[in-house]
Amino acid sequence: IDKKENDNEQLQGIISDFYFSLDLLGFKFNLTPYNSEIKLLIKNWQELRRKEDYQQADKVRKKLQEMDII
Repeated sequence: IDKKENDNEQLQGIISDFYFSLDLLGFKFNLTPYNSEIKLLIKNWQELRRKEDYQQADKVRKKLQEMDII
């Protein structure tokens, strides 16, 4: 688990550097930061899809779409 968390932190750093570089080049993005509620919804949606509970997954997906997350 520690390796996975470390990999996630490393990936977040790479993504942050990428967006910083794009900003330097004049590209601007209006990104909505993910709060804990959004992260939980995404995780729940992925888990429901993994379990093939598509009816519930669709409900969560629609909520994420309403929030302009996906």
